[in-house]
Amino acid sequence: MRLISFGIFLLILTSVFGQRVPRTFQDFGKVKEWNNPIFEVSYTNTSGKEQLFLPIAYQYDVLVKFGKDKLQPGETTNISIQYFTEAFGRFSRDIDVYISTQNRPITFTIAGNIQSFHPDAFTVCPRIDNSRLAESNQFIHSIKVIDKETGAPISDFEITLKTRYSQESFVSDKSEVSLKREKPDFYQLIIDHEDYKIARTDVYIARNTEKTVIALSREPLETNDEEFDFSTLKHSEEEPADEDVKEEKISQQANEEEPEVNVPQIVVKEPEISLADSQDFSNDGTLSDLKYAYNHLVFLIDVSGSMKHDDKLPLLKYSMYQMIAVLRPEDKVTIITYSTQAKILINGVSGANKAELNKVVEQLRAQGQSYGKEGLDMAYETALSNFIPEGNNEIILASDGVFNSRGFNENKLLRNVAKQSRDNNILLSTIGFGKSKLALTFMDKLSSKGKGSFIKIKSEKQAESVLVENMMKHSLKK
Repeated sequence: MRLISFGIFLLILTSVFGQRVPRTFQDFGKVKEWNNPIFEVSYTNTSGKEQLFLPIAYQYDVLVKFGKDKLQPGETTNISIQYFTEAFGRFSRDIDVYISTQNRPITFTIAGNIQSFHPDAFTVCPRIDNSRLAESNQFIHSIKVIDKETGAPISDFEITLKTRYSQESFVSDKSEVSLKREKPDFYQLIIDHEDYKIARTDVYIARNTEKTVIALSREPLETNDEEFDFSTLKHSEEEPADEDVKEEKISQQANEEEPEVNVPQIVVKEPEISLADSQDFSNDGTLSDLKYAYNHLVFLIDVSGSMKHDDKLPLLKYSMYQMIAVLRPEDKVTIITYSTQAKILINGVSGANKAELNKVVEQLRAQGQSYGKEGLDMAYETALSNFIPEGNNEIILASDGVFNSRGFNENKLLRNVAKQSRDNNILLSTIGFGKSKLALTFMDKLSSKGKGSFIKIKSEKQAESVLVENMMKHSLKK
């Protein structure tokens, strides 16, 4: 009852001074995902005179807008108020609005309790006519990586920054990374260096936190990760169980103890996938039509800056040259590159156009970031548009790192890869370069969900045959 009476009193009071304003107080309450909500109220000129809203000086935390700057007697307009902050918790802010016909301001009050911020929320009031505002809104946060035992700085590591809405990854050749941010947020930092254990830490990066130091622990000396050959990695469903091996040995022993019986034995040999097998190739050196289905191979190639090393993109190009040599006219090749953006270089080109294919491969250059999600979406579109019924429709992703596209969600991506394999019969194979454990694990997950192969090219000798053998494996007729 008191609140109703107080509201009526305010309405009468504001009307007496030459205007009618239904309310001057807004409590947003507890707000999750704060995104600068607008407090909007109607205003009516009841003074009998023309009224002007007086200009309000720029303020970093408040924006006031009027539907009309000038009102004739009896006219109504809207006043909108927005609040900007980077602070969590309770707030209360008074805003004074002056009118030309009176000396006293109308005071509006906004209040609330901010629980969390939306990723698009502004922490400072935008101002179009001030080009320096964008710079003043930004702040720098440094991340330094050191050895846990010695305190010595560590460089050449991959850093991944995750929020609930985004993920970005890059390689640093220095021990300290400077991040330019526009608003505070919670981050999960993942540091990956080949000689150290992967470090994960959650931090809140804000204007008053200038530096985060992350200490890495060395891998145990007995580790033999360097000797592990990822090119031999197969998914669990392809490996024989231990029980099967034991049963085979017992069966062999039993057969040796039985007396010999002259019964002719029929031996069925599995087809061997070997470049030396003449049945695999026609007289012109291309794949046999009788033995192998036609292929549409969509190469999705990471050409970000980190791929320029001799043991990465150059090895991939060499391997692609060998594969192009055995393609048939009915085989198709699409090449998509991605770095800062994804591009289709060629789309469904026949294997007969070997000169064109080789030229595109030769011109591949590495530079930029690694926005792979957009490239993979594009790869599936082209795979469907050039789909070969009863053929091998396969995407081959070649990269040395995880995707850092804006809005990237690994679990969502893996679900989509599995769906494409299940519903559209489009395989996804991956070629992993480098030594990043995070990246290689990510690539293996993708190939597993995509029912393809996980390939690791470490030398020119491997590059010579690995893509040809992968194509033969997946296009072999049943």
